[in-house]
Amino acid sequence: MSYSRFFIVTFVLCWTIIASGGSSAGSQIHLGIMGDSNSDEYRADENDRGGTYASTTLNWNEQLQRYRGIDIGPWGSWSGTRHSGYEYNWALTGSTAEDVVATGQATGLAQQVAAGRINTVVLYVGANDFAIWNNTYANIYKDVLAGEALKEYIDNIVSSIATAIDTVRTAGAVNIIVTNLLDRSQGAGFIARFPDPAKRQTVTNAIIAVNVGIDNLVRARRNVALVDLYNYLDSPKYKSRINLARSTVTVGREQISFATPEDEPHHVMLSDDEHSGTVVQCLLANYIFIDPINSKFGRRIKPFTDEECLANAGISVRGR
Repeated sequence: MSYSRFFIVTFVLCWTIIASGGSSAGSQIHLGIMGDSNSDEYRADENDRGGTYASTTLNWNEQLQRYRGIDIGPWGSWSGTRHSGYEYNWALTGSTAEDVVATGQATGLAQQVAAGRINTVVLYVGANDFAIWNNTYANIYKDVLAGEALKEYIDNIVSSIATAIDTVRTAGAVNIIVTNLLDRSQGAGFIARFPDPAKRQTVTNAIIAVNVGIDNLVRARRNVALVDLYNYLDSPKYKSRINLARSTVTVGREQISFATPEDEPHHVMLSDDEHSGTVVQCLLANYIFIDPINSKFGRRIKPFTDEECLANAGISVRGR
């Protein structure tokens, strides 16, 4: 075989591997993760998620690892505050933005970056900084946390996220994806517990202030991309799927309900009413990882189709 023909064949093979969702050895994505239970593996220490549907109840990174071959490290048990799961996933259930720094997520991940084991990082945190379970949402809603104290609280969240980013990015060559905060106050559970719209708006304003801070720190740093979770539900890719009259989200030919939380995969939220099911997590895998990694960092990872998201959740695709 001539050199020119060998080069062409090699190029075509490599491109085919990358476009199909895998990657050649040189272009392999080695993914490190910081955050909370949105990224803590469903099938690790919190293995009860999904109930009788546990075997197909998977979060966004578990689906990327299983169905797109994204390297998040070997599965195992780890020392310290870490849960079992993928070696490069430091996300820990219950974590706030401050915890990402205080519990060693950022420093541990930075060591792996410095060792050349990770080239891509996702920081997905913030839900517990405005949560029901730890009273952070209630304290702002009831003006227990207000004025200068609230401003300091907001600044500390942004500062912690900046510290986590900088701890990792100064350790070695790495691309970083950072999500801003989703406002969950329009959900039925929040409205039922916190019925005053003006007071809910006070919390929303605090979340917006955090997101402005995150946007500014991302803009000031190279090789850092922002994922806008705050506007996710209003994004064209998601909003066009919603039927408010039926309280459903259309995925493929299936209707996924957000009316009530259930572990059965045709529901947006799991029975704990805190974590989304496999179908929504699959859509999130596209939104918070595949879309930005392709558009911002020049990768060619195949997005999940609706049919794949349904199949990942154990839902039989009609017509097949």
